[in-house]
Amino acid sequence: MYERGDIMGRSIFVFLSIFLSSSVQAAPSISGVSGQVIQNQTITISGANFGVKSPAAPILFDSFEGGTNAARLSTDPKWVPYTDGGGFFSSANSYTGALSAHNRMTPTEGWFRTSNFFFSPTDEIYYSYMYKFVPSGSTDGIHKVGRSNSTASLNNYGGAGVVAISNHYVYWENGAESVYPVDRWVEGEMNTTWTRHEIFKRNSIPAGTMNGEVQIFLGANQEKRWQNVLTRASGYNFQQNSIILGLMYDSVPAGANHNSYVDDVYVDKTRARIELGDQPSFNSCNFRVVQIPQTWSATGTVITAKVNTGHLQNGQAAYLFVVDRDGNASPGYRITVGGGSAQPAAPRAPTNFQVN
Repeated sequence: MYERGDIMGRSIFVFLSIFLSSSVQAAPSISGVSGQVIQNQTITISGANFGVKSPAAPILFDSFEGGTNAARLSTDPKWVPYTDGGGFFSSANSYTGALSAHNRMTPTEGWFRTSNFFFSPTDEIYYSYMYKFVPSGSTDGIHKVGRSNSTASLNNYGGAGVVAISNHYVYWENGAESVYPVDRWVEGEMNTTWTRHEIFKRNSIPAGTMNGEVQIFLGANQEKRWQNVLTRASGYNFQQNSIILGLMYDSVPAGANHNSYVDDVYVDKTRARIELGDQPSFNSCNFRVVQIPQTWSATGTVITAKVNTGHLQNGQAAYLFVVDRDGNASPGYRITVGGGSAQPAAPRAPTNFQVN
């Protein structure tokens, strides 16, 4: 027989267990897709637990199709030159469409000839882009690719608040120190084929609290993630306010002539997004292509998105994913590029079945 105190204690335990379990956000799931999965067409995604994303559209999606081959990126005013007039539009290599962003780097020029994009300050930043490196000669030197800078950054490049992929490793600066995690090393940031880079950072709130996060993807399945870390030290109030294109190469060696290309730049204040991949499991994909959300219901059940097929070909099977703001991905929903949903129907119960 239970004492009264035991009964009350068990009741409180049961209540808390139910409350806490019900307050945990379930993973997103897709129940249906309508519309044709064709470049620049709009599809509607239905499901559950997509979460809230407002505004629905990203801060930026740019495949550089509005430029002119060999013209400066700065002919589009959103791309602000970092040094030497900034990067260029190029038709020599592109991931989507006909153009990409480009810089050529030699021993005597172009080391930091790249461009910035600025946006309203935010404590969370998600930055994705496609990258291709075309080297000639020695690749010694310091290879610098994507980074996000802050309101406290020095010359819109480094300093407090920066997070970067640089020379085979990841690092960030929290204001009090530069942080180089033990497991910071990455591979593939100098790939000579188009490779996706993703950078996510959440600043510590309040400053000085070990609740920040940094997450990096190189390709679809090389992930580095640091949770509950210090990304903004006590006494600092910086926020992320810009990204810089990874068109940089410090100390190019003698005789070398290197070219870097960037395409499909996607910037947002949240990880909540939509992806197309080649496998039904998000973490098993060999590649993924980010889509461009247009509307996102407040109930977290309906999304419309502009299709970005990347290198996917018509007739190819692919899988659609919804990712929530915490980075949780739905199971893949099968579609056909150039067509619509190809999700298999749920199995039906057998009929005329007997057990003797």
